[in-house]
Amino acid sequence: MGFPVRHATDPLSINLLYTGGTFGCTGQPLTPLDAEIFLPFLRQQLSSLYPADWQINCLKPLLDSSQITPQHWLSILRACLVFYQDNPAPIVLIHGTDTLAYTAAFLAEAFAGSDLHLCVTGSQRPLLHASINTQTDMHSTTEPLHTTTDALDNLRTALQAVLQAPAGVSVAFAGEYWPAQTCQKIHSQDLAAFTGHHRAAYPANSYGLLRPQQRQAWLNQANQRLEQLEQTLCEIRISVYYATPQPVAQLTEQLSDLLARQPDGLVLMGYGSGNFPQSPELQRLLSQAIQHGCLVVAATQVPFGGTDSRYASGHWLAELGALPSARLTLPAIYARLSWICATEDDPSLRRKQWMQCLSDTRLAKR
Repeated sequence: MGFPVRHATDPLSINLLYTGGTFGCTGQPLTPLDAEIFLPFLRQQLSSLYPADWQINCLKPLLDSSQITPQHWLSILRACLVFYQDNPAPIVLIHGTDTLAYTAAFLAEAFAGSDLHLCVTGSQRPLLHASINTQTDMHSTTEPLHTTTDALDNLRTALQAVLQAPAGVSVAFAGEYWPAQTCQKIHSQDLAAFTGHHRAAYPANSYGLLRPQQRQAWLNQANQRLEQLEQTLCEIRISVYYATPQPVAQLTEQLSDLLARQPDGLVLMGYGSGNFPQSPELQRLLSQAIQHGCLVVAATQVPFGGTDSRYASGHWLAELGALPSARLTLPAIYARLSWICATEDDPSLRRKQWMQCLSDTRLAKR
């Protein structure tokens, strides 16, 4: 897959936001190279990769993505909104791989309804040799690039996504790209570290071409929402419970401890298609949480296929009022719960918004 043919008179601007991660690390153990050293070199690589007016910004401070929190999501969202406001050109976001899928899914929620092309990517191996730590080192080394880096290939794929795919937020890795809310990291070492699918509905299908007046109206609303998010997002509590074969009494005790903290959302990582152990006490506990406004979501530990409630061992959760997760990944479920709870106070409207966001229309009719 190649890039669109460009003519010398074609003005093209591409925005790039660098947040840290393996992509720009050097040394042992791997540590982010200072932005003042790394970004000029990255700009050279970008110009060679694709001739465009590259507008580059970076998150300060640069972060290992395992340190990312919702507060950092806000910083990334704010930077992307500035790009979109000043120049509605495509955005490529370089991010560490550990929480890449979570950030991408959150941005997909945040930019729903816009006409933005945004692709999140990273790398499993650094762009540069581990020994490089200064600008002088780069110029004195015959070939400063890491011999087995996947960074440039992933950048190339991200460019294909923002230049050729429909508007929306996507993830690019190892020669493929997918809608953000379908992606998850599946390998800690292999270069093909992520996977996804293209059977996504909202928010992927909510993007489209906007007229300038419509784009400005969307931006005005987004900036108002950002002010709200700054007050609410970091206060939202989302708990995740991963089911394991154990006595139901222990499971009930653990869930009781989680629910005593009054989370806004609870993700039940069950078995198979969303099956979960059942007992009268568990039913009472979860029913009470749902009645008090907690968004309980029935999910699965299985990486592919999603959930349904055709088995009795999963159907009881649906009858209780637990929300289905369809084909959403855990990062997408977590990001979506965070977004809905931070932007909507009313529990019934939160539930309604969740049901409008599913890719499985059979489930959304419930």
